[in-house]
Amino acid sequence: MKYLFVLLSGIVLFTTALATRPWDIFTTLKIDPEDVPGYIEKNFEDGEIRFPNFRELKKLEPAKRAAAVKEIGDYIKKYLQSPGYAQKFSKDRENAKPQSAEGKIKAEIAELEKSIPEAEKDLKEATDATKGLAESLVKMLKEKYNALRNPSDPKHDFYVMTVAGMRYANPVEYEAAVKKWDAEYPATPKDLIRKRLQQFLENTADINFEAELKEDSHGVKYFVDEELEQKNEYWKLCFRSGKETATAARAYAEQWLKELK
Repeated sequence: MKYLFVLLSGIVLFTTALATRPWDIFTTLKIDPEDVPGYIEKNFEDGEIRFPNFRELKKLEPAKRAAAVKEIGDYIKKYLQSPGYAQKFSKDRENAKPQSAEGKIKAEIAELEKSIPEAEKDLKEATDATKGLAESLVKMLKEKYNALRNPSDPKHDFYVMTVAGMRYANPVEYEAAVKKWDAEYPATPKDLIRKRLQQFLENTADINFEAELKEDSHGVKYFVDEELEQKNEYWKLCFRSGKETATAARAYAEQWLKELK
C-alpha cells in the first residue's frame, strides 16, 4: 500500500465543500450517496486518495470547517466500525493474500470441479450450431483437470505454469510476500484504522501554513522553499486544505486513536 494520509486526508478533502452535513456535501458535489462507501473503502484499504469534483471544494468558510470535520469523521467512523464492513474487510483481506503455486493449483482444480458439470449441462442443451464449441470446451476443461491432478500427464507442467506462473513458486519468495501482506493488511479493520490514523498524524505534524508561495507565468503556484516543494502530494493536499481544517482533522485523529486503545 502506498504511503498516504488515507482516512483523515479523506476527511480534509470532504470538509472543504459547500455545506456542513455529510449528505448535503455529497449532494453539493453531485456524488451518489451509494457511491460514498466505495470511495471510503478504496482510500482506506488500497492506499489511494480519490475524490470527485475537486473544483467544488475549498468553498466552505474556515470557521465552519471544524464542525464539518467532525460530522464527516463521525460518518466514516460509523461506517468503518460497522459489522457489515468488518465482514467485507475480512473477505477482501483474504482475497488479497498471496497464493503459493500449490494454493493456486488447488483453487483451480476446485473451480474446474464446478465448471465441468456446468459445461456438460450446456453441451446437452446445445443446438447444432453451438454443439461443436460446447464439445471443445468440455474436452479442454477435462484435459486441464486431469493434467493438473496427475504429475505424470504429458501436459501437467504446461497447465501448472499456466495456472501458477513463476511468481511465488519459490517458497522463500512466497513467505516474504505473505509477510508483506500481513504487515500491510492487518487482521482487523481496527488495526488498519489505527495504522492509518498514526500515518496521518505523523505526516501532518510539520505543516507550515505560513509557507511562502510563488506563481509562474501559467498561474501555477509553487513553494518558495524547495524542500517544501519536494513534499508529496498528500502533504500538499493538507496544506491547501488550510490550517483550520488540518488542525481539526488532527484533533479528531488523536481522539479516535485514544478510543481505539
